Amino acid sequence: GAAELLLAKVRDAVPLSHLTWGLWGLIQHRLSDVDFDYRAYAQQRIQQYHATKMQALQEVQDQEGELEDGEHSPPLLCA
Repeated sequence: GAAELLLAKVRDAVPLSHLTWGLWGLIQHRLSDVDFDYRAYAQQRIQQYHATKMQALQEVQDQEGELEDGEHSPPLLCA
């Protein structure tokens, strides 16, 4: 239903959020004068991107195994 579709969209957005902030951290590492370990921050966020992406992909594969013939799961934006 509608709740499942919303949860699928949120699931798809989580890895993209980690990737966005990871890339931002890499840019800040090069450009910022602020005393902050942007490189470590970026590395952590990119690791979270990979972890949540794999989790989302596994959930989609699990869902597809449960669907009846002719049904399709919502698209995964981060594949």
